[in-house]
Amino acid sequence: MIVRGYYDQHRNPCIKIDICGLGRKASDSQVKSIKVESIVDTGFTGFIQLPFRIALDLSLPFVGTQPVTFADGGPPSVMLTALARVTLADRTEQVVSLVSENSQEVLIGMDFLRRFDRALLVSKRGIFLAEESFLTKLDVPENG
Repeated sequence: MIVRGYYDQHRNPCIKIDICGLGRKASDSQVKSIKVESIVDTGFTGFIQLPFRIALDLSLPFVGTQPVTFADGGPPSVMLTALARVTLADRTEQVVSLVSENSQEVLIGMDFLRRFDRALLVSKRGIFLAEESFLTKLDVPENG
């Protein structure tokens, strides 16, 4: 399966994903869920970074803090972490997400691509998240 993305008004590569809190079951009807635009940030090694307001809106349980280093060369910082369920297409992962008090954007990083077993394909037509098996069909060798 290939998930098609798009470029936003700032030409950032974006994908729509679903985020929800934790219930007794993933299908718990009382658990609030939202569909959000997420920016694919290949410089971000983590799974997902959420704005603080989304974490509050979804009543995500905060689980601690994590040290982070930003690419701008600034000093290391500490960010809150929260548990969430993230769905892409027909697959859901329960993850520890970083929670930003300063950003209003949802970022997905390289761990997101690895955990969902996706390859990022970029073209002038848009962006695509293809299952890794798609690359085998194209005869793309593994990184060795």
